[in-house]
Amino acid sequence: MPPRPAVGRISLVAWFLILSLISVAAVSFTSAWLLQRFMSERMLALDVKVTTEFINHVFGIEDADRYFAAARAGEPADELARFFVHVGQMPDVLRANIYRLDHTVVWSTAPSLIGRRFARNEELEEAARGEPIFAFGIAGEEDAKDEHVDFVEPGRPYVENYIPIFRGGKSRGEVVGVVEIYRSPHALFEAIRSGQRLIFTNAALGAFLIVTALIWLVRRADRVMRAQAKAIAEGQRLVTAGEMAAAVAHSLRNPLASIRSSAELAARLRSPERVQALLDDIMAQSDRLAQWVRQYLSADPPETGNKGADLRQVLASVRANNATELERHGIAWHESPAATVPAVAIPPGALEQVLNGLVTNAIHAMPEGGSITIALRPVGRSAVELVIADTGCGMSGEQLARAFTPFVTSKPSGLGLGLALARRIVERHGGRITLESVPAAGTSAILLLPVAR
Repeated sequence: MPPRPAVGRISLVAWFLILSLISVAAVSFTSAWLLQRFMSERMLALDVKVTTEFINHVFGIEDADRYFAAARAGEPADELARFFVHVGQMPDVLRANIYRLDHTVVWSTAPSLIGRRFARNEELEEAARGEPIFAFGIAGEEDAKDEHVDFVEPGRPYVENYIPIFRGGKSRGEVVGVVEIYRSPHALFEAIRSGQRLIFTNAALGAFLIVTALIWLVRRADRVMRAQAKAIAEGQRLVTAGEMAAAVAHSLRNPLASIRSSAELAARLRSPERVQALLDDIMAQSDRLAQWVRQYLSADPPETGNKGADLRQVLASVRANNATELERHGIAWHESPAATVPAVAIPPGALEQVLNGLVTNAIHAMPEGGSITIALRPVGRSAVELVIADTGCGMSGEQLARAFTPFVTSKPSGLGLGLALARRIVERHGGRITLESVPAAGTSAILLLPVAR
């Protein structure tokens, strides 16, 4: 069956491009998302750090820490009041709350929150330990906190900062309170959005360039593969032609040898009856030669294995083809009885060629006579096992290992193609052929042939 590389190549190229596009897009998007998130968090962290330093600087200038602990909710001292006003008048502030360490609101831009205590607030607790905290949110979300009452209109983005107030305004000192500031810094948001757009644009551009390069590379590789496939096809045709020539040469040798043997016997015999039988054999062998030549030179497609071959009929033909040689060398032919076996998925002509070659090898291994035993048995419902065993000289381990190698032979006048061609024919039709041999005891050729559909 001729190969179909085009379909596999097109599928390979298409799948490669699809998977490359998906992989590059996934990697680019993930990298861009992680990078923009890192950038946003770093900018927000820097913003809360600057805000912390600014508030604590103002706090230290106002010298408000000595009044902070003693001030009562709603009645801050003058210095503390001025400090609170500074906090509330910071740019983009939506709301500002100032807490004592017990979570009580000392002052707020929302007067209704002054004096209230919000016990559960993890961010507030962490800021009370001296760590500035930031969070991004959208007004009106379902997870809004209790202190969001009467907040800005829903849907407005904001940044929430929890800023620890250090005694004397000195960073990393004793924390005396916490400032909670809700801000909507338009400049910061725009800088973040600009950075995000730049990151995703660069990621998309990078993905486009990578995919474009891959497409160019794959198309170039596809052109190279097509050129190589064409060259391989040309080489395969030359190899096939060489195999056909070798097969013709190998196949012609046995019938020619049989014709010569029959002619020699006919020349020595004086009985017309026996001479006529030899002449009939010569004509049969000549017909075989003509049939093989027509088969190899025909422009028609080769046979497929679906037609099937009757093993008993093929074996009878093989025995008839080699009858003269079997008689000449004094070799007995035995076929073990077996149950009916199904037809096998190898054309009769090809199977006969394989078996003729194996029987000829067995005859050559027994120049002083012996026996050839044929055994058949079904293997399940999908295969038939055929064993051709002789009682000849056998093969050494080295010979057995190289038996199927082309142009390797132990015969002085052999080509070394018989077993190689036999294996190629059998395997091409889905079968298997192996050899078992014991030196000076004989060789067995074991064929596992698929059953015809």
